[in-house]
Amino acid sequence: MIEAWVIYAFIAFIGYFFTGLLMKFVSSENPLLICLVLYGAASVLMFLILAPKMDFSITARTFIIAVFIGIFSVMATVFVIKSINLAPNPGYSVAIFSSNFVLLTIVSVFVFGSSLSFVKVLGILAVLAGLILLSI
Repeated sequence: MIEAWVIYAFIAFIGYFFTGLLMKFVSSENPLLICLVLYGAASVLMFLILAPKMDFSITARTFIIAVFIGIFSVMATVFVIKSINLAPNPGYSVAIFSSNFVLLTIVSVFVFGSSLSFVKVLGILAVLAGLILLSI
């Protein structure tokens, strides 16, 4: 049986596919307005989906981390919009910024004690080689 996280990851994969594809259509517009609409719509949808099941208590630490997530997310979105606009193919830009999982995988070994096998290292090297080929 497939684990739930794998199913959720594939649903996110589809969502981010459409995000990247549709972003190309609007990327020449005002990035500030795109972010406002994007995060406004996302906030409303997340509230409608998650609020009925939520406990609204939050620790100060979690609040501070959430603020930083928001800052990095908006910063990344602004530069994704600019990158997709300038790229000849939105897939090139999406491939590069989506490869953040390589850095996340490596850092997780040290921060969370995650495992990193030889096969996973080969996978990381293959991704990096693919990014180099895409960017030349």
